[in-house]
Amino acid sequence: MIILSVLIVQVSSAQPCPPSVFFTTQAEIDNFPIQYPNCKEILGEVQITGDNITNLNGLNAITYIGGGLTIWYTSNLVDLSGLENLTEVDALVISENDALTEISSLSNLAQIHSWITIIGNPNLNSLEGLEQITSIPVWWVNISDNDNLINLDGLNNLNYVNQLYVGNNDNIIDLSGFENLDSVFWLDIGDNDNLQNLNGLSSLSKVSHHLSIYSNNVLNSLTGFEQLTHIDGGLRIEENDALESMEGLEGIETIGGVFEISHNYDLQSLNGLESLKQVGGSLRVVGCNELISLSGLDSLTMIGGWLNIDENNLLETLSGTDNIEAESIENLSITYNPQLSTCEVQSVCDYLANPGGDIQIYVNAPGCNNSVEVEEACTVGIPEQETVSRLSLYPNPSFSEVTISRVEGIIDEVSIYNKLGQRVIHEVKPHHTIDVSGLPQGLYIVEIEWDGYQVRKKLIVQ
Repeated sequence: MIILSVLIVQVSSAQPCPPSVFFTTQAEIDNFPIQYPNCKEILGEVQITGDNITNLNGLNAITYIGGGLTIWYTSNLVDLSGLENLTEVDALVISENDALTEISSLSNLAQIHSWITIIGNPNLNSLEGLEQITSIPVWWVNISDNDNLINLDGLNNLNYVNQLYVGNNDNIIDLSGFENLDSVFWLDIGDNDNLQNLNGLSSLSKVSHHLSIYSNNVLNSLTGFEQLTHIDGGLRIEENDALESMEGLEGIETIGGVFEISHNYDLQSLNGLESLKQVGGSLRVVGCNELISLSGLDSLTMIGGWLNIDENNLLETLSGTDNIEAESIENLSITYNPQLSTCEVQSVCDYLANPGGDIQIYVNAPGCNNSVEVEEACTVGIPEQETVSRLSLYPNPSFSEVTISRVEGIIDEVSIYNKLGQRVIHEVKPHHTIDVSGLPQGLYIVEIEWDGYQVRKKLIVQ
């Protein structure tokens, strides 16, 4: 009977895994396998913080954490030895660990469901250990303020991220490590003082919402977007002091939201935007003091908000914006461009003839100092191509069918694009009458190819 009672005491002393656990001392980590000898799966959170924590060896039996794993403010933890068997967590936070140099012990971690946050680890030099992670479907990946990080190797198999922020990493020079990333919802790249180019994003084919590239002081190239053709939201390129052109964006055809190019003080041209046809929001070119012209935007036919051309000290002409349909411009601002004297491009003249919103034209060079001057210059006339004048759409506006008239011969192809640049109708060798009854109300661009010509006309569907 005595022996039996001892056995009962020993069995009852073995406790199950705690629902969550918070470690603040090395002794608590060392005692964990003694207190919980059979514990492999913790359903809640695990937090590790404390200046005297030097290793995590007492946690080497843990394979699963149902909540977040947070390792932060551990000034003497050099690596993550002890987490070799961890395979799955909901979220991973590694933050403000002054001595941490590497995280390779996470090499068996295959699933992170919510986010990765790696912030403020000044001696972390590698992300190796995260190679098995392929997607972060819910929230974000935040890699920022890691002063000694030189590249993003370790994230090489990541193919999808909901939101990705790479910022304030003073020593990365490119985005190597993202070679398999093909889709993001939101992408921010900012305040990386030595980032020179965006190489590493060569597989990125889709940005579902917004792309921002800002305050990267030595960034001189946007190369890295070879596969990217559409941005469903906005594109912001701001305060990249060494950027000289838009080269690297040659594949982008449509931007669904606001397109802002602002305060890139060495930007000399918009070369690289030759494929851009549609901007769903405002187009803003502001504070680019070395920019002389807007050439590079020649294929742009439609925007969906303000046209802002402001505070560009050397800009001389608006040539490059000629083909924007005036009906797609909601408001017009051309201000504080002291060298700008040529504003009488087709898009501006058409807008001034039938404005759809505000007009702000002032503090430019003579000839473009106010709307009256521009309207007078417009009366000189901007000749329309003969091929365009030979063609018309009737009725326009239309609610059912539209006829392409004054065209001799066979039409090769007709494409109709909506405000986002999406082709909504495509007909090869069509009749001269096109059914548009299935289109929502709005402004469209009709692209007609015939007899060696390609002509674009605006169409309003009611």
